[in-house]
Amino acid sequence: MASRPFSPLRNHEVPWILFRTSCDGEGCESCRKERPRSFDTSCSGLPTLQQFDSHLSWEKTPTQFTSFFSTWTRAMGWRGWLEREGHTDIKVVALWSRDMGDVYEAKPVVLHLRYKDNGPDRRRKPRHHENEYLIHGGVLDEYRILAVFRGGGDLRWTTFKCDFYEVTASVPSGYFVEQGKNPLEQSPLKQLEDEIFRNTGLHDDIRRDQLVKSISDRNFPKPMVYKRARFPTQLAETVY
Repeated sequence: MASRPFSPLRNHEVPWILFRTSCDGEGCESCRKERPRSFDTSCSGLPTLQQFDSHLSWEKTPTQFTSFFSTWTRAMGWRGWLEREGHTDIKVVALWSRDMGDVYEAKPVVLHLRYKDNGPDRRRKPRHHENEYLIHGGVLDEYRILAVFRGGGDLRWTTFKCDFYEVTASVPSGYFVEQGKNPLEQSPLKQLEDEIFRNTGLHDDIRRDQLVKSISDRNFPKPMVYKRARFPTQLAETVY
């Protein structure tokens, strides 16, 4: 029986939220989907060391992996790189990843593969993979996609505010643009809640507040205090 070169994270070890930055514009075929680059049968089954290396070193070889980041800062950094490289229609997807199966942390893998920051190979450096997670087989359950953020512009500070917290986060100027005369109806927090509802069909304060916490990175001033979700959360374990 074949064995995995690395074990996926246990379900409770997977971050609550993962972000993927990609684009839908011309010439962006390699990064436009949340699904893996290929479902070629040669890539099926347990991932091999070669497949880990092919994905992490950015080779143009089909694999079953899709990369996500566990921090908003890394997602914004990748967004900035895509923008500087001339990519268009850039989006950031927020994934409810807690309890997912077949999720790997990239950093232990690249260290095992002996990537070195001071080595000659520019494609094989551990620093490129900080806060990176690999999902084997892609995102198969669409309800896990909480939000899809589109828009550009320079980073600016925005505030998410409710009765239980007030926190600032750095977001592109095209995100959470207030429209209309009622500030409560068009506040960043309300827009985020509406976006989650559009994608999941749920009004869920727990997922919303956890996403706020992830977007704000280390800027959260105190431990999160949750309101009771208006609908039961669906956290049943899923086998992949």
